[in-house]
Amino acid sequence: MKYKGIFLVFFALSYRIIFSQEMVKNGDFEDYFQCPTTYSKRSYAPFLPNWKSPDAGTPDYFNACSLESGVPYNWAGKAFSNFGNGYVGLYLYGAGYREYIQTTFDHPLKKGEEYQFSMDYILASYSHLSVDRIGVKILYQNDSSFLKEYIKKEAIDTLTGTWEHVVDTFLATGMEVGLIIGNFATDFQSKSFEIPYREDLEPMFFKKAYYFIDNVSVWPLSVPHFQDTIQLQKTYTLSRIHFEFNSAILDEPSIQELENLADYLLKSGNSIQIDGHTDEIGDAAYNQRLSLLRAKAVRDALISYGVKAKMIRFQGFGKSKPLNSTGKEDLRNRRVEFTIVKNF
Repeated sequence: MKYKGIFLVFFALSYRIIFSQEMVKNGDFEDYFQCPTTYSKRSYAPFLPNWKSPDAGTPDYFNACSLESGVPYNWAGKAFSNFGNGYVGLYLYGAGYREYIQTTFDHPLKKGEEYQFSMDYILASYSHLSVDRIGVKILYQNDSSFLKEYIKKEAIDTLTGTWEHVVDTFLATGMEVGLIIGNFATDFQSKSFEIPYREDLEPMFFKKAYYFIDNVSVWPLSVPHFQDTIQLQKTYTLSRIHFEFNSAILDEPSIQELENLADYLLKSGNSIQIDGHTDEIGDAAYNQRLSLLRAKAVRDALISYGVKAKMIRFQGFGKSKPLNSTGKEDLRNRRVEFTIVKNF
């Protein structure tokens, strides 16, 4: 028998050279030991670089390199990755057991430093049930832990079945060495919702809730130090500042992170070129205007933090420069890029 064991993403500047102090390695699940072929049967062992199962559960890995365990189509349903090519699958409810994933930081967190934890999650489309919660257990050097649960009002709402995002912050004690993600509540404590007409799609999901997890991050709010990391004339992607389909509106977490970029621009005196892009769905002329509005949204946010308008240029490329040309609604292509220059 296969044992199958809110929620947190902060839309941030995720380009790795910028977040040099990211504490979670391989948090986007892009690195793997081998391309997955089917569901996992291994427990207690590392199943991805920097990730393992802490108990007898067998979390699953999905990647675009695979057929049966691919992205977006796989044995658990259909879901594009929120960024990149891979994500992890976990049972969060049902059958009296759970699945968890665990990672260890490179070094303990710094005492007195405020950190932010983030993650993306989506209900697998073949899952028979949805559930109202997930948790992150922060692990300490002395084998103790601190559990933070993220509980929705209901087990299903208008966002269920889409990539959802939650962000949280905490003050480090200096003893934190890693974390575990999963549902730590009992079935009695958790609310669930039975989704009609799904019991025949995948027998392993009958009376269970199964979720995909992506983009797990922990980083100190006092960084990044842009002066030490950003290179002139190099293009960076604001790859976690995503936009909803047909939208140019930034959410609050995106605005908060852009404050860091504004701080760099104010201190360095450098200028910035902002380029907006869309996915490949829809009319070219409409997408051109939408991409321009997305670039303008970032520009307006920077201005709100004191950057002078004359230091910013922005343009839109519509759907003409996709990162991954699929001809479809691909979240990765709904992006904004920037290039720092000495001056215009």
